[in-house]
Amino acid sequence: MLPYRKEMFVSPSSEIETYAALEVRINNKRWKGVPFYLRTGKRLAASYAKIDLVLKYVPNKPFSKQESGALPNVITIRIQPDEGIVIRFNAKYPGYGTNLNPATMEFCHPCQFDINSPKAYETLLYEIILGDQTLFTRWDGVEASWKYIEPILEIAKNKKKEFPNYRAGSFGPEESERLIKRDGREWCMPRKIGSGPG
Repeated sequence: MLPYRKEMFVSPSSEIETYAALEVRINNKRWKGVPFYLRTGKRLAASYAKIDLVLKYVPNKPFSKQESGALPNVITIRIQPDEGIVIRFNAKYPGYGTNLNPATMEFCHPCQFDINSPKAYETLLYEIILGDQTLFTRWDGVEASWKYIEPILEIAKNKKKEFPNYRAGSFGPEESERLIKRDGREWCMPRKIGSGPG
């Protein structure tokens, strides 16, 4: 896979941002203390869009001794490709013991209905023809997102030229790993259908 700067029509000295990883917090009562980790980039190892809801461990667990090595429970909403939902959770192994094993429940929309669903842009173009704005972002939402993003762009513009780079075909720079690991977390990696979340 060619690096971004070696693509046709891209300057070898391009300073266009190709990757972003952020920790975001929402300052309201409902989301207090809940971190949101976002990342996106070009020329990554996989092309996908998904949301992973990693559930917090709860106190007073019934199997606390057995849960020491348990994976966190995760709800994954796959946006593309293979739209669907995967729930990964810890289940008690059948029998008298209290051993826990990871289990998954999965719904894959294109797998279930076995049809050639329209791609995202096909659907949007169809909605434009119909004059239906249901799937489009409202202007107040776009404006609010720019109010959030513009200060970040200003900071990035005024930074020195040195920035973390990454190899094409990877999942981004090492700094993105440090960002999430400083809180004792890790990125949920994409997986093939039927093999768990992602």
